[in-house]
Amino acid sequence: MTCTGSSALETQAGAHPTGTVSFALNSQTVTPQPGGTQGTLSVGQVKDVVAQLPPGLVGNPQALPRCSYRTLTTGCPRDTMVGYTVITTASTNLATPGGPTGTLVTPIFNLVPAAGETAQFGFRIVASATLIVGSVRTDGDYGLTVAVHNIVGGYYIKEIATTFWGVPAEHNGPGSTRVLSQGAIFTVGGPGAGPMAPFLTNPTDCSSGPLTARLYTDSWEHPGTLLADGEPNPQDPAWQSATASSPEPTGCEGLPFSPSLKLHPATREIDTPSGYEISLTAPQNETVGGVGEADLRDVHLTLPAGVTVDPSAADGLAGCTDSEYGLGTNNPVSCPAASQIGEVELETPLLAPHSLTGQLYLDTPLSNDPESGEMFRLFIVLNGPGLLIKLEGSALADPTTGRLSSTFLKNPPLPFSEFRLRLNGGERAPLANPPWCETANTTSELSSYAAQTLVESDSLKFSYDGQGGACPASMPFSPSFSAGTLTPLAGAFSPFTLSFGLGDRQQTLSQISTTLPPGLLATLKEVPRCQAAQAAAGTCAAGSRIGTATAAAGPGPHPFY
Repeated sequence: MTCTGSSALETQAGAHPTGTVSFALNSQTVTPQPGGTQGTLSVGQVKDVVAQLPPGLVGNPQALPRCSYRTLTTGCPRDTMVGYTVITTASTNLATPGGPTGTLVTPIFNLVPAAGETAQFGFRIVASATLIVGSVRTDGDYGLTVAVHNIVGGYYIKEIATTFWGVPAEHNGPGSTRVLSQGAIFTVGGPGAGPMAPFLTNPTDCSSGPLTARLYTDSWEHPGTLLADGEPNPQDPAWQSATASSPEPTGCEGLPFSPSLKLHPATREIDTPSGYEISLTAPQNETVGGVGEADLRDVHLTLPAGVTVDPSAADGLAGCTDSEYGLGTNNPVSCPAASQIGEVELETPLLAPHSLTGQLYLDTPLSNDPESGEMFRLFIVLNGPGLLIKLEGSALADPTTGRLSSTFLKNPPLPFSEFRLRLNGGERAPLANPPWCETANTTSELSSYAAQTLVESDSLKFSYDGQGGACPASMPFSPSFSAGTLTPLAGAFSPFTLSFGLGDRQQTLSQISTTLPPGLLATLKEVPRCQAAQAAAGTCAAGSRIGTATAAAGPGPHPFY
């Protein structure tokens, strides 16, 4: 069995098109039943149909009411219709006994999804209810996949053409198109019931080339195997595939793009560990007359000057490995709890009023260079009904200013209204506030799939006590210091210790110079020297060791030693 496909979409980026995807099966000449005429039948009986839609093409099941599966078997109301499907079967003389003949037009309804599913639609083939399940491809381009499994057997389907309306309420009323539903014929095509809201939205990337959908089909005679995520196994020859293309989107330059990013510290007290919330909002146009908001592609955030990575956070912190995270796969994330440094939440009109929730993890470094972007690697995972979204980002320090920045590139082309990232707070928060009371700016650069860029700046004012108190004209500087020998016996050999410290909210330590007491000497003639290259590589011989050093770094009561 082989199949061929075709599709049709309006080309305006962000528009709400009525889209049609169709495929036809190859056929064979068969011997007619007694009294019939010679004709053709499809080779095999279709079991499953899976359509992988182009990335960026989205459908919003929240745009219209939903019907229950039980009601589907008796008759869903018109305001839950999202489109229709046309099924062409064998001719009357060639049909299997009891099977449908000719052409069947049956409506598709928006259904209440089952637990763990993102979206569900349904239609009927004569007396059999058939479900269409929608999902998001986590292991690739985050495009949508719609699948029909276990189509009722015994019927030789030759062609299927499925149409989803861009705005269902414009088409689900009485009209000239005759549709068979639950055994009764009624008409659709004119304005109907339900909210006047868009269901389908075109991609907003005008540089991706033609929009290509891939179709997979198998038969009851030769069923294909599925991968763990429910997608067809492309290595299984039982699956027959075809592609269908529409022209690439146009008119991206006219799309709205108005996201906004804000940074909110949990405390504004200087020189102290602090939690931070990053709020990214993106207004969505849900009206019929306009076009959708351009999808967000890249996010680059530069933190205020003086905000630093808090060394105190390193105590007990672990890193998540690439294999534990499984970027580009549908594998469950198994990062250790000690690698989680925050929580995330995403609101999208596709799931309202529900939201996606997840975690922010610190990845294991690929480099020890803080300027490389591979020392501080970040993982985000979001979970929802039938959804698993994985994002990879990085953080780096500017070699000149020391300012920290974070970048997430090629985010999924899916609409959202607000994204919130909350970095852990407390004494071991991953970030620490600046050590001064000056006003500092946060800068964000947001880019869309429609090639638009928006740069914003937001100011933050930190204070001495976090309540608006002014810093002193000159910050205090009172380091602690102690030194001495452990064995105060004249002329004896003894270990010598020196320690110093500096509390929070003080001037930064620049250098140290110590003068030993008169007569306190060191004998070095018997100690082998370590060459500079060996010292840099950490390979000095044990005999050259003359002491130890311990450092405690980080603001707050629990510095990292």
